[in-house]
Amino acid sequence: MIERRAYPRHKTLIKGRIYFNNRLSSMDCIVRDIGENGSRLEFSENVTLPDVFELYLPNKDEYFQATSSGARATISASRGRPKLP
Repeated sequence: MIERRAYPRHKTLIKGRIYFNNRLSSMDCIVRDIGENGSRLEFSENVTLPDVFELYLPNKDEYFQATSSGARATISASRGRPKLP
């Protein structure tokens, strides 16, 4: 099969959690594949993603700022533990 994407994706199976609504709300997810221009998140039920959220990967103890684009999530280059008030 020929890869037609501008940026290749790497299949993965990483447990994650998204935080939104000023970290008052959260949902568990699975990161199914990762690429330079975004990643695909899978949820246990149908959900509507907020426009902007944080993705936490507990196995790496990393936080990422993310934006949603339909069924895809684009993870920005911003990393690090968020500053809590």
